[in-house]
Amino acid sequence: MLWPVIYLLALVFAYWPYWRWKNRRLLRLSASMPGPRALPIIGNGLLIVVNTGEKFLELVEQLFRTYGDYCKIWLGPELNICVKNPDDIRLLLTSNKVNQKGPAYEIMKAAIGPGILTGGPTWRNHRKIVTPSYNKRAVKLYSAVFNREAEVLANLLLKKQSGVTFNVYYDVVEITTQCVCQTLIGLSKDDSRNVDGMSDLILETQNLYELLFTKMTVWWLQIPFVYWITGRKATENAYVKKIDRLTSDFLKKRRTALKGGNVDEESMGIVDRYIASGELTEQEIKWETMTLFTTSQEASAKITSAVLLFLAHLPDWQEKVYKEIVEVIGSGRNDVTAEHLKHLHYLDMVYQEALRYLSIAALIQRTVEEEITINNGKFTLPIGTTLVIPIHDLHRDPRYWDEPLKVKPERFLPENVKKRSPNVFIPFSLGAMDCLGRVYAEPLIKTLVVWAVREVQLEAEGCVEDLKLHVAISVKFANGYNLKVKPRSTNCFCGAILCCYVRMISYMILIVIVFALMWSGWKQKNKKFMEMANQFPGPQALPFIGNALRFMCEPEELISVIKELLQVYGEASRFWLGPNLNVIINNPDDLKILLSSSKTSTKGPQYKYMAHVLGGGILSGSGVTWRKHRKIATPNYGKKVVDSYEKIFNEEVHLLLKKLRNIPSEQEFDIYNKIVQTTSYCVCQTLLNLSKEQVTEIPHLQEIIDCTPRNYDIVFDRMIKWYLQIDPVFWMTKSYQDQKHFVALITEFSKAIIENRKREINKIYLNNEESINRQLGVIDRFILSEELTQEELIKETFTIFTSSQEATAKICSFVLLMMAYHPKSQEKLYEEITKIIGDKDRCVTNEDFKQMPYLDMVFKEVLRLFPIGSMLQRTINENIRISSGTLPAGCSLVAPIYHLHRDSRFWTRPDDFDPERFNPVNTKLRQPNCYIPFSLGPMDCLGRYFGTRLVKMICVRVLREFEVTTSRTYKDLKLSIAISVSPLDGFPVKLHPRKIKEKQ
Repeated sequence: MLWPVIYLLALVFAYWPYWRWKNRRLLRLSASMPGPRALPIIGNGLLIVVNTGEKFLELVEQLFRTYGDYCKIWLGPELNICVKNPDDIRLLLTSNKVNQKGPAYEIMKAAIGPGILTGGPTWRNHRKIVTPSYNKRAVKLYSAVFNREAEVLANLLLKKQSGVTFNVYYDVVEITTQCVCQTLIGLSKDDSRNVDGMSDLILETQNLYELLFTKMTVWWLQIPFVYWITGRKATENAYVKKIDRLTSDFLKKRRTALKGGNVDEESMGIVDRYIASGELTEQEIKWETMTLFTTSQEASAKITSAVLLFLAHLPDWQEKVYKEIVEVIGSGRNDVTAEHLKHLHYLDMVYQEALRYLSIAALIQRTVEEEITINNGKFTLPIGTTLVIPIHDLHRDPRYWDEPLKVKPERFLPENVKKRSPNVFIPFSLGAMDCLGRVYAEPLIKTLVVWAVREVQLEAEGCVEDLKLHVAISVKFANGYNLKVKPRSTNCFCGAILCCYVRMISYMILIVIVFALMWSGWKQKNKKFMEMANQFPGPQALPFIGNALRFMCEPEELISVIKELLQVYGEASRFWLGPNLNVIINNPDDLKILLSSSKTSTKGPQYKYMAHVLGGGILSGSGVTWRKHRKIATPNYGKKVVDSYEKIFNEEVHLLLKKLRNIPSEQEFDIYNKIVQTTSYCVCQTLLNLSKEQVTEIPHLQEIIDCTPRNYDIVFDRMIKWYLQIDPVFWMTKSYQDQKHFVALITEFSKAIIENRKREINKIYLNNEESINRQLGVIDRFILSEELTQEELIKETFTIFTSSQEATAKICSFVLLMMAYHPKSQEKLYEEITKIIGDKDRCVTNEDFKQMPYLDMVFKEVLRLFPIGSMLQRTINENIRISSGTLPAGCSLVAPIYHLHRDSRFWTRPDDFDPERFNPVNTKLRQPNCYIPFSLGPMDCLGRYFGTRLVKMICVRVLREFEVTTSRTYKDLKLSIAISVSPLDGFPVKLHPRKIKEKQ
């Protein structure tokens, strides 16, 4: 019996030298990394033997205290490198070299299979399919369900006996489960309360993850025989059977609903999307459904319960949160909206502190697929290394957090957040494998907390820091979330609010007096300037605010405001926005002089509100910086370079057509939402020079696409509404919070692109230095110029992206909408397209466009009616004479492009859609300067040729394959003016397939 053991040991020790020789590079690179001494064969396995379960986290904490932010652990032949340096954590988690889950996740696959949570070859595709169900647009649709179920929770809490302690988690998890079922899973309210096996599984989800975590951290349980003989395998199998029963019922209900054809694409749940994709097997759908179901309902319940428990233990913060809720939403049972949540700053601080104190994932693990250098080049992680990121320990590191073991929401006050590195707080991980449900969970959790706090007062005994923690993948309170409640009274608070209002009115009166005195002094100082201003007619201006009240309107009303000024005061008129003089010029010849003059080569003062987001560069800047940046970027917008983008344009439009084919012909939808995806991918692969795979890995891409229109609305609001131009006032608005969040998104978005391009530029230099100039994107040129700071690079990266993708998508959508409104024009254009392209689905070239004069006429007519820049503003740097007077230095020129393009002096039936205006005969008869869709002079539109090609490409191929209709008429079209012109009701169209031969 002894000889087989001796033989086996001899074999193992004989293999050891061979293994060391085979992995000599791994051993050499790891040698410089500090860590405990490893034994042959077993490495540091004995440390794990005596530190199982939760003690494993204590072991990791001890290792960091001993060895610093970087240490290695050998588990047999497996090298684990633990990293706690925040900057390197960001580098690693956002790198495409570390894009697979670690080996510990293999243990979870027996229960929930390979996919989004556990990794493997399918996770990226599976995640991409369901991502639309987690974006902001989709989550807004879920608000009604969140509020309905939150009211149920509030009623449950009101029924609790006052002063009696209970575990709130059990009530909360029932509610979060219902929310997930009625949103992500897509069930009706009745169906969600009648799912086979769900009640059994809700409370056992924690037990399942605890079982898996124990197996991860207790090495001998990873031996199949030991796992089986201890009875744990039988327990796991029982869970798997319950999971299968639950997910089977989900699939059955959703397949029945999908067959009925009553499911709107925007509101499709995860199960619907997996079924509709046709890319997953039945078992894969079950696995992913269970993964996303349990991670959503269980994690949301834990965090909600933690927030409620923290408020119970922190009465001062509970009072702050409650007062804030009443101020923003009211004390009644009003629904909570996304806009409300943006103003609940105290609640957000408690929410973030809960995420810090109780990490959703205590540790995360990744596999290194390519060598990557960290710690300023000191260490290189070899291929095959297992990377361990200790989130729980990072969130409690005293170097970054004052008294980290205490619950202190004030850590997340803006002034405290600025003092910390943003990388020390990563509750949802980072990079391509970050938490998919973060956008979904936050409004759900906060809505539940608002309803609870609004209805009951929370109380708890003892000190929250004394509560014992328990780790099972995530961190939770070991003995539950125990608190007491009692119904709330609001009378006292109403009196306090009244006092606040009285004080506020007193302060406002004092402020008005001070500003009136300042205004009087300003008038005396600028007497000459005001005399020159009075040579132009305009409405009577009020002290201090000028004509600002006239512009306190919605974007759709601004069209009428400008039109009235032009009709009453003529082609040169003035208005005041506070102390800023604006002169509207609607004379084409004067506009050409002004826009082409060096005396007007500075953007107007209102552009500074755009610069807050985009910086002072190509789109919103002026002067030396603008000129330098534009010169660097210009080569990528030339005709030859844009011609080289033709293949990418065709490939992306082909994918767009595939998506459009799946939309039922009777379904009316907003086509902009489809097209903007295509234009975004085109811009990323051309101007930004990313590969298709790299585009899919850009952080926050979809959220940025969704948020961009809202951000431009915020910028335009500040441009025209005087009170929003006062920073302290703007800081108190929801728009400021939106913009702040947007800037954070685009910063991370741009940094990822910049880092990617820096790596790729080095590869290009190494492989083919002679042809580098032809391979450069705009960002590449900025980087190589070495003339931009990091901040300028970040701003210009996003400027290039948004100014191209959003404008082209909007113009393209307008073209298709006009074709839907005007079937005769559509038929004429379709005949021209088929004449040139034929009856085969093929790529479209620039030579094709040259033979399509009617397409060009349609395109120009759309730009006439819906210009990219509805109004332009320039600062007059020196006095300049025009036909109607002299514009004084320091005033602002306003060019009303939208109204010039619809001026009846130059256009017959100016509001009608008539492409024939741009036939050669009519064009020659018309004043040439009354049509300036891309502006004029040195500050004209840099991307006009790029945009024209992309718009025509999309429109030709869509109209070649589909007849476009709409249930509405052109007379129904209502527009608003913001940065560009937009329809109030979107771009609603229906697509009817035409007969077309496949590409041969």
